[in-house]
Amino acid sequence: MDAMAHALANVIDEIRYDDRLDPFNHVGPPFKYHVTGIVDVFPVYIPKSHDWDIARYNFQPKYDACVFKIQLGISLMGNIILWTGPHLGCQWDGTIWEQTWQEHPFYPWEWWLADLGYLGCLGLLYKYKKQEQHAGQPPPPPLTVRQLFYNNVHEWYRGRVEQIVDVIKSHRLFAPRVYQRSYHTLVPLLKIVGHVHAFELRARQRFDTYGPWQHTY
Repeated sequence: MDAMAHALANVIDEIRYDDRLDPFNHVGPPFKYHVTGIVDVFPVYIPKSHDWDIARYNFQPKYDACVFKIQLGISLMGNIILWTGPHLGCQWDGTIWEQTWQEHPFYPWEWWLADLGYLGCLGLLYKYKKQEQHAGQPPPPPLTVRQLFYNNVHEWYRGRVEQIVDVIKSHRLFAPRVYQRSYHTLVPLLKIVGHVHAFELRARQRFDTYGPWQHTY
C-alpha cells in the first residue's frame, strides 16, 4: 500500500491555484473585488512521544495534543487552491504562511481572509481585535458599530474554509482521532486526500458567489 500511495501522490494534480481568478469568484462588500481566497490550518493528531525533546516539536497547546498541521486555502467558491504540509504542530500559522509564500504568490491588489492566528501576515485580512487593557490604564474604547459589522461579515465568509475542513475530515483517514501509522505513509496519503477532495469540490460549486466581474488585475 505504501508503494501505491507514493506512486499516486507523485502524479496526482487536481489543485488549481488559478481558480481564485475565476470571474465568478466574488462575494459582496466589503470584499467585492480584492479578496480571492481564504486560508486556515487544521490538525492531524499523532501519538505523543515519551521523549519531550521530540514531542515539543509537534505539541500544540491550542489542541492540547501532538499534531501535524495542514495549511488549506480555498477560493470563495469553495474550491481547494492551496494545500501544504504536513507542518510541525509547534509552528505558528503565520510562520507556515510565510515559509510557503512561493506556493501562493499574490498580485499587488490581492487579499485573502484569515483568522487572528495569522495576525500581521502579508496579504491577509482579519477581524478587528479589541484592545487589551493594561494595568493602571483606563479601559480601551470598545469596537465601533462599523467594526463589529465588518467582523460579522468577515467571519461569515471566513467560515467557508471551516466547512471545507469538515468535509475533508470526514475522510476515513481521520476516522481514528490519532493517526497511528508512519510519517512516511502519512505524507502521500494527505496529499492524495487533498487532491481528491479538490477534484470533487470543483465538480460542484459549494457556495454562493457573484459574477462575471473582472478582478482588478
